[in-house]
Amino acid sequence: MSEIVGKFSKCPCCGSERRFVQELADEVKAKGWMNILLNFCALFINGVVKDDDPAIERKIPIGSIVPAYGIGVDVCLDCGCIYAAELVRDKVKKTLPIKLNQSMIIKRN
Repeated sequence: MSEIVGKFSKCPCCGSERRFVQELADEVKAKGWMNILLNFCALFINGVVKDDDPAIERKIPIGSIVPAYGIGVDVCLDCGCIYAAELVRDKVKKTLPIKLNQSMIIKRN
């Protein structure tokens, strides 16, 4: 289950609480076109904490739980600073890698 470990409502440079994408989402919500209660960010980066060496990654057994992360990034509307608005910690289970071969790909004209 995901856990929010950091939430930053103010710009670290100027202290403003105005975030670009969050304000756009608030406008859409105000018109009744969206009822999602989540905070919105310009970009959400996520990944798994792992070694770059494939030999080391292969040693991790299938089904193992590994740490994962998410970083919600937005832009301050008052000074333009790009900053992390939300930090998320998660866990994911290692699964078998899926490899597509050419016979599995459907080509359309």
